[in-house]
Amino acid sequence: MTGRTQRFDGLLGGAEPRTVAQFRGLCRGSTDPGVTGVRYALDRARRLSHLEAIAALDDDARVESAQGPTSPLYGVPVAVKDNIDVRGMPTTGGTPALAGRTVGADAPAVARLRAAGAVILAKTTQHELALGASSTNPFAGTARNPLDLTMTSGGSSGGSAAAVAAGIVPVALGTDTFGSVRIPAAFCGLVGFRPSTTRYPRTGIMACAPTLDVVGPMVRTVDDLLLVDGVLADRPPVTRSARLAGVRLVVTPDHRRGLDEVVREEFEYALAALELAGAQIVEIDLRTLERAGEDAGQVILQYEFLPALAAQLAERYPDVGIDEVLDRVASQDVRTAIGYMQAGHVTEQQYREALRERAAIAASLAWQLEGAGADAVIHPTSPVLPGPHGEPDRVFGTGVHVPAYLNFVRFSGLAGAVDLPAVTLPLAGPHAPTPVGLELRGRTGDDDRLLSIAATVEDVLRYYRL
Repeated sequence: MTGRTQRFDGLLGGAEPRTVAQFRGLCRGSTDPGVTGVRYALDRARRLSHLEAIAALDDDARVESAQGPTSPLYGVPVAVKDNIDVRGMPTTGGTPALAGRTVGADAPAVARLRAAGAVILAKTTQHELALGASSTNPFAGTARNPLDLTMTSGGSSGGSAAAVAAGIVPVALGTDTFGSVRIPAAFCGLVGFRPSTTRYPRTGIMACAPTLDVVGPMVRTVDDLLLVDGVLADRPPVTRSARLAGVRLVVTPDHRRGLDEVVREEFEYALAALELAGAQIVEIDLRTLERAGEDAGQVILQYEFLPALAAQLAERYPDVGIDEVLDRVASQDVRTAIGYMQAGHVTEQQYREALRERAAIAASLAWQLEGAGADAVIHPTSPVLPGPHGEPDRVFGTGVHVPAYLNFVRFSGLAGAVDLPAVTLPLAGPHAPTPVGLELRGRTGDDDRLLSIAATVEDVLRYYRL
């Protein structure tokens, strides 16, 4: 990156720890191994406060696992998005009316990380109420992209992505509706995973749409993802595939249209590299099914958001009413989106039909893949490069679609809409001036196969980037 960019070369190179193994390496030989990595992370978070990735720090954070140093994440600092419950820390959703309010119990996903030895160090900034894809937030702070300070970190889990990309923590949790883990991971050069809805516990979060939202991790490598996924899913880590020979990956014509030139070049470069490694690239036109799925997802979100917010407030903070929260929303794009939902454009009948369509479309997509003997769909995570960090999302609400939000989620939205597992991998080829993500999308419930393939795909992409 040159010219207009402002890059943290000093922070992203050298011997600074980035991965789980490297953070654990800080503890080896230490007289206080349970807190060495945590102290490093706390110091780094304070030094990089101008990134606005962190909403709250726990200065007293410590290891609590009964297994001690044998725990898989022993002493590893983790950051958690500000709409996921962490006991004794605020859960505000990045909105003014909930500032400073804390919860008394961990979300189950957080509890699993803590039991595995992870230290829950921080809550991260986000797009207000998770209704956006840029993390622009005039109240809580707008997370800057550590790879390029002029660019958005993506959203809505932008603070979590920025915290990992800046080397503050090696693992962060976000939530994903239509791409809110995968988009920021792609924009910050990370690995991000949206699991099937049954894979991880989903309670203890301020969900946009309870039937759509999942918790998802962001890390540096697929090896770290397999480790963290095993903890969150409460199962042994997935075993990586030995090779790509015989793996069939589907490309749809729609995923080759409307791409930024750099995204197009990097995507085609990746496909060629995967074919050289033995993968078979198969073209299938899934446009009709995919667009129907995206439409169903939008109906579900618009119908569920306000009732879900009211129920979540009653559970966490019963003295705060939904009207107070909505009246004090700080972000204009979020106010616009909420106004559209309040207008009641979606009926209960339309909502019920969308739920039925969602399941039918997922089954049809699985049937298409099985008929082609294919393992996953492959496409750019976002068809466009990140825009300027200060540019707010604009969403449907005035009768006009404006590209900022819609372009970011144009490819990633389907996985959330119809409950498909999806993982984004960084493409940092020789021509990319800013991170481009490659998404692999599997069949509902077939997360193991998808993650196994992703690990091998990552190996191939690394080889061809040398």
